[in-house]
This record gives sequence, structure tokens and C-alpha cells, in this order.
Amino acid sequence: LWKTVSLDVKESMPTRSQSVRGSKKPENEAIRDEIEAESRPRSMSMGQMAGNNALLNGLAGGAPVVIPLSSGNESMSLIIDPESDSEDEKGSVSSENGNPDDSMYSEIDTSKKALERMRNPKIELIDPEGHEEEIRSESEAEKAAEDAREAPERKGQNAERPGDLDQAAKDMNSVKDWNFKALPMEPKKKVSAGNTFMKLLAQAFGYTVGKIFGAVVNLGLLPVTAPIIGKAFARSARKKDSMQEKRNHSQIPGWNGLEYDAEKTGGGAVMEDFRRVPTVWSHPIAAKAAEPVNDAGNSDDPRELERPLPPTVSVLIEQPEEGSEQSIANRNMGHTMLGVEYSRFSKVSNRYERYYVQYGFYPVGAALGVSGSMVMLHRNAVVPGQLIDDWGHAYSISRKFKATDYQVAEIFRASETYADKGYGYFTRNCTTFVKDMVRDVAGIQGSKQIFDYDPVRFGALENLGMAGAISFDLNARAGMENTMMDLGKKTDESYQGFGNKRATKQDYQNYKDSIAKKTTVGKFTDIPAIAGENMRRMISSTNFSGELGSSSYSGNMYNGMEKNELNFDKIADAVYDEGSDLKKEILATLPDELKQANRMPPELLEILTSITAMANPILNLKSKVAGFANIPGNERKFFTEALTPDDLREAREELSAGVSMMNVLLNRYLKNDKRLHMPVMHFISVISQAINKVDTAYSLMDLGKNRDGELGNIRGDMQKKRFLVSAGGADARFTPTHYESYLQIFKKPADAVKNYARYLELQKKRANGETLSSAEEKEFHRLNRIEETAMQFDSAHNYMLEKDDYDQKDIEYMFSLGEREKEDGASSDMLGSGQSAAGTYKSLLLEKLFSGMQERYIQEKDLDGADKMTGENLDKGMDWLDKDLEKCLSAKFTDLVRILEGIMRSQKEPTKEKVSNAFTEAVMNDWLGKIFSRSQKNEKAEFAGVLMPIAFNQLMNAPASKYRKLLDKAVNLIFQ
Repeated sequence: LWKTVSLDVKESMPTRSQSVRGSKKPENEAIRDEIEAESRPRSMSMGQMAGNNALLNGLAGGAPVVIPLSSGNESMSLIIDPESDSEDEKGSVSSENGNPDDSMYSEIDTSKKALERMRNPKIELIDPEGHEEEIRSESEAEKAAEDAREAPERKGQNAERPGDLDQAAKDMNSVKDWNFKALPMEPKKKVSAGNTFMKLLAQAFGYTVGKIFGAVVNLGLLPVTAPIIGKAFARSARKKDSMQEKRNHSQIPGWNGLEYDAEKTGGGAVMEDFRRVPTVWSHPIAAKAAEPVNDAGNSDDPRELERPLPPTVSVLIEQPEEGSEQSIANRNMGHTMLGVEYSRFSKVSNRYERYYVQYGFYPVGAALGVSGSMVMLHRNAVVPGQLIDDWGHAYSISRKFKATDYQVAEIFRASETYADKGYGYFTRNCTTFVKDMVRDVAGIQGSKQIFDYDPVRFGALENLGMAGAISFDLNARAGMENTMMDLGKKTDESYQGFGNKRATKQDYQNYKDSIAKKTTVGKFTDIPAIAGENMRRMISSTNFSGELGSSSYSGNMYNGMEKNELNFDKIADAVYDEGSDLKKEILATLPDELKQANRMPPELLEILTSITAMANPILNLKSKVAGFANIPGNERKFFTEALTPDDLREAREELSAGVSMMNVLLNRYLKNDKRLHMPVMHFISVISQAINKVDTAYSLMDLGKNRDGELGNIRGDMQKKRFLVSAGGADARFTPTHYESYLQIFKKPADAVKNYARYLELQKKRANGETLSSAEEKEFHRLNRIEETAMQFDSAHNYMLEKDDYDQKDIEYMFSLGEREKEDGASSDMLGSGQSAAGTYKSLLLEKLFSGMQERYIQEKDLDGADKMTGENLDKGMDWLDKDLEKCLSAKFTDLVRILEGIMRSQKEPTKEKVSNAFTEAVMNDWLGKIFSRSQKNEKAEFAGVLMPIAFNQLMNAPASKYRKLLDKAVNLIFQ
């Protein structure tokens, strides 16, 4: 308590010298440096921050402040008096209505004397019996606070006080009406019939002029352009039949013909397969994923102890101009994206995790040239389209709706094939894609209000643009014909299109069908600007209107930040500054009678005094990272090592609660007041950016640290350890997962290593500021696209780490991958040691056969004292291992046969000996070599790292061993 008065009061002052959007410097230059020299506290509770704000304003005004020490014992309070000697030393306090009692809501006087009063107040304790006592030391303050906390218990009262934020949000639902004259959001303006007629008339006039002008210009150009146009159309007629027929969506990229059932509609079947598009773009986030099950009984299965939370679906819109229906700004049309958040059980972390995917619909890049744009504008042409991962793409405004697993699975399944019908400015753009998914495919309640057709122009000089398109119609179409043929020869390097061409025969037919239709004069479509404003007008207090969000109203706070840096100071400053601005804006709109503390609803007062405390979760993380960095040896370590997953989950939950509270505040109390919508959106924006940064940190963490079993942190091993791989005269350092990805793309180790080594070389040149030649720059961009695709392959490999069981195709893949890893004479420490991607997959497969072997070895009494390599110990080790292997394989003989059959299918010319040796090598390197490593929990298990490989090798050379007999029996069975 003493610290609250003497430390936190002065450090929590709203004295940030620079906000995100502009300067907010104290007017009194004489004390600015002194104020800013005081650092803000690293962590304060919301209640503490609320008390500080009230205390600051009261002391600045020279008025005594009474602080109850306990909600259960209101009579015991602290009185803090500035003790001013004269009236002229008191700080002047201004309020809009001139009432000096309004000091709690007013600006803080920054005069030197006011600052001194706040730093040296007189503090008195009033106890229940009415005695006054002046507190003169920290120990006295702590004792007073302790007595206050114990007093209600002595009287039999409940001293527990509910959380500030949660209670405020709950209480707000009970408050229906209060005297606040809000200015409602303006409804969508209906365009009058006359206005619409004049627009269409202007378009028709431009169309007519353009047609006449186009005819004249084309007649003049025909002698020059006719041969070029004729050649383009003739080429199309020749080449179209050789184009790829259509895209293959069930073929999984790089998995040797492995397919999934595209018709499955169950939520789990689609959402749990990391290899599918757009599921492959999912990122783990720190959001709450599940809630406890009260009737779980005595089960120790984590899936039975918790119930996953339902998913959410978000419509996210980047408006050309924030808060405006203007359809274009500086040629920027804006963009509409789809966001999906869902829970999925992770076998790696052994808990439910929350995942988020954000993606949008675009035309294929080459179709956005001059020809493509003109044909789309004039002819309503449909060109090849593609989905793109929009993770991190800023958005002006969003709405998040509750959904079901089935609805999300339907969205994912429909998204995979959406691009097949192409992209068009007016019929199939980014906004119509989201509308089709959210409204039509999933039927999300509340989404119908968002989408609305509107007349659209895609240029400032709309009629001149129309005339230009018509003037060069033949030339534009000829250019697009050439583009389509070129795209039909190029392989799509994105993950979703891997193995397909960028344009198929189906794309070409879509294009021809679209331009054959009659050209329209007035064109209408869904656009980001209108959809965004429709979302802004929705009232969140309705059942299905969703939660309002934003990430870009305050701009990008993270310019210049390093990848491994959270920059907590910058985030916390932005939250604090925007919160201070929001409080001022809210208080400025209150009617005079509500500016009195006793007239304002207490829940609203509590929220107002808690707004700037939203910086606390970030400050808590900052404190932990700073403490970690101060430990010798940690200076160069990755910042996430200072934090645990629970740290990030806790911070995100508090920040998310802040966004929810802002929605309640805006709609329940402020009634969507148009004067306050922008300040609220600014504040939501900075909180959302803080959430995004926490999620990014979470996605970089080793979530596998909590995995049960004998294999340890398999995901961390796969994605963080780097090994030097040499092949074909080149070498480069890969993680096991990334090496697997490059093998899936280039097939051969020599090509994989060569291309990745070249990419790293060019990347290093650019990082060092060296100028690349035009050829090198072009090569870098090609390799960079491959690298981005490889990163998506990395995400797809989580499928093998997370599967409950493996089918024949999975087994075939992991063993064939093991062979490919070593082709071209490739060498690396990861190969043959169980640390490659194939080795990790095999270890997970063998875990299903031999799970618990390490613990059984430790508990075996006959092996006690086996800590030296002697003949007796080797015999004991062989005998125990032979019995344990035979027991495991007998109990799961069917699984053994299935594994051996998968090995046989992975080999080009399989023999009994080759199949048996492949299984034995996997047991040796990928199982025994991992679970009996030298870093074990006791000396007995540590020595087993030496004993077990030798014992197993002896068993393989002993035809009479139980293990060898059982293995031979299974091998003979599959070769019958």
C-alpha cells in the first residue's frame, strides 16, 4: 500500500511523450524531463491502476482522497491529503462544465507544486472505531493494510473481491438504460433513383464514347496490330488442348501419391489434417482452447478431462480508407479476408491447442497485368485465381462470429476448390469469396447484414477508363490469351497448387465463357469498403452480430523490430496512450449530470479507471524477459526462452478480455456512439496488435516440452536442430523438417541442397547490403517463392507428428523418405542416427509397438548393478531384451505385419532380407538409440545406452532368439 502511494502514483502518470499517432507532450516544459525520467511500473493490477488514476487526479487538484481498504469493511479507509499551505499552490483543475468536483475526470495539473503534492502527501488511517492515526513509514502502511484485510473476516464477512474486469463486464448486462445521449451511427445511405439513373447514364455515355473512340483507334492500329492479334488467337487455339485438364485437389503435395478423401465432411476429418488447404496455414496461438469437464471421473486421458471450445469465424476487411465507403483510394481497392480459430488436440503438447488461419482470394499474379485488368473491367472476364495465406495481413475492421466444427469443416473443404472457377472483379473477387464461404457455405448467423451490392468503379476517371478498355479490347484480349497459354505451361509453386499448372484447361474455359457474355454498362459487386461499413453499423449487443475488432487503425507499431524481439515497451506505450485518449473522449461525451462520481453507473466507472491497465499483461511479460536477459549467459538467447506457454496464454487471455470489454462498453453503455467509435477502434487496434505479437511468440515456442513418453520434445528436435547436409558437391544446414520439405519439392538430395545453398547465399548478400545483378535478383525471387512453399510443407509435416495411428500409405512414406534422404551419396549427422525426419516418424511408429520399454528396463530387478560391460551383464541384457521384444511384438503381431508390409511397398525390389534389415535398422537407430541415450534419468538407464545396442545386435545374429523367430515369421507371411 505504501508503494502504491509513494511509487506507483508518480510512475503511472499519463506522461508518455509520444503516442502512436501524434505528439502528446506535457505543456510545462520545466518538469517534462523530470516526469518522463520516472519509469512506469512493470506490473500493476487493474484495481491498483484504477486507484492510482483516481488518486492522481484528486491529489493534483489539491483535494483529499479517501480510499476504502476493503470492500467488506468500508469504514476502514486511508485519507491522503496533499496538505497545501495556500490556495495559490493548488493545481488548477479544469472540467468542461466548470465544476471543481469533477477533478477525477479532468486533466492533471503538471505544475511543479502539483507534482510535489502528489509525491509528498499526508496519509492518515481511519479505523472502524473512528480513531485517526498518521502513517509515517512503510511498515506502518503494510500493517494497516493487513489489519484492513483481516477485519471483515473477524466480523464474519466475505472479504473476497471479484476481479475488476470480469465483474464489470457481467454487471453491465444488468444495466439497461441510463442517461447518455448517444449519437447513433448513420444508417447506410440509400442512393436515390435519380442519382442511380444519372450514374448509369454517365456510364452509358462513357461506354458509347469509348466504343466509337475504340472503333476509330482500332481501325488505325489494325494494320500494325492485326498480325500480332491473329498470332495470339491462333496460338491459343493450338495450345489449349495440351493444357492440364484440371487441378488435382485430393493429391497431397510431395507424399508419393498419397490422397485424402475430399468428400469427408466431419469436422475432425478436415480440421485435424495439417496437409490440407487452408488448414496447412494454421498457426498455434495462445488463446484458450478448452474448458474442464466436471464429470470426467478418474480418467487420466487429457481428452476426457477437457472439452474443446467451439470455433469462431471472422470476416476481416482492409478498407481503402478506414471508416469510409470510398471504394478506392490511390488505386487501392482494399481486401477482404477470412479468419478461422479452432481447437485441436495436440499429441505433441498432450493438450488441446488453439489454432488460427487467415487467408484470402486473389487473381494469379500474372493475370493482373494491363491486359488482365482491362479485360476484367470491360468484359467481366474471369481469370485464374488462387488462395493465399494472409497471416499477419492488417485489417481495418472485423467481426468474429461463433461457429461449429461442421461449419468450419465445410468452409475449409469448399475453399480448397474455390479457385477452380476463377477470379473476376465483379463476379468472384475477395469479398464475394468471403461472402460465399461465410453466408452461403457455412450459414453463419449474423453474416447476412455485411454484404451488399453497390455500383463500383475501379479508377478515378471512371468513364475514361471504360473508354480505354473498350478502345484496346482486341489488343487486351490477345494479351490475355498469350498470358493464359504461358500460365498453362508454368507449374504453380504454391503449396496448394504444387504439381499443378498455374492455369488449366478449365481456367481457360472459364475465361472464354465469361468474355462471351454480353458486356454490361452498370456493374455492381461486393466491395471491401461497403462491407466494412456495414460491419461498423452492426450493434454487438444482438445475439448474432459478432465481436468487433481491428488491427490497423493505429498503424503499424512494429516497423524496424527484430524478428526475435517483442518490443514490450513500444506495445505497452501504445496501449497506455490510446487508453488515455479513449478515456478523455468518453468523458468529453458524458452529460454534465453523469460526470459526478455518485451519478455514474459504478460498472462504467470501474471500466474507465481500468482502461490504461490493459498494458499490464505486456508489462508482466517484459519484466520476465528483462529478468532472464540479466542472467549471465542468456544475452544472446532467443527471447521466447524467457517465457513459458502459460505466461503467453495468461497474457493473451487478459488482452482478449480487454477487446471483449471494449465491445460491451461501446454497445451497452456508449450505444455505438459515432463520436466514440473511432477512439474505441484505435484502442481495440493496439490491443489486437499486442495479441498478434503474443501469438507470434507462442507459435515459435517448443510446445512439445510437455509431451509424455520416452521420445521427448520431438517437434523441437524436428524444427530447431540444424545439421550440415552434403550432396552433389554442395552443402547447407537444414532442420530435419526443412530437409524433408526440399526433398518433397526437388525429389533428389543433390538438387535440394544445391538450391537451398544458393538461396542462403543470395539471402546473405542482400542482408549485407550487396547489390545483386538483375539475373541474381530474378533468381532470388524464384528461390524465395520455393522457400515460402517449403515453409508450408514444414507445417504440413505436423500431420505425421500428431497422428493417432498410421495407415499403410503413411508407413510406406516414412520408409521411402528414409531411402531418399540418403540418395546421391548425401551425408549428414542426422542420417542413420534417428534424427532425420524419416527417423523421427519411425520412432513414433515404433513407440506404438514398444511403449514403456525404458521404464520396464529400469524396474527390472535382475538388471540391478548392470553398470559395466561384462559378459554376464551382456547375457542378462540380451535375455531381458529378447523377452521384452517378443512380448511386445506377440501382443501386436498384426501391427508388426502391417509395418513390414509398408516397408515392402516402399522398396523398389523388395526381398525378405531387405525388409527384415530395414525393420531391424529402425529398431536399432530410431527406437533403442533414442530411448536409451546417455542423457537419462538414472545411471542404470544411462548404461543401457551402451548395453542395449550391443545386445540387440547379438540377437539379430542369433537365429534361435525369440525376437528373430517372430520377425522371420511375420516377414514370411507378407511374402506368401
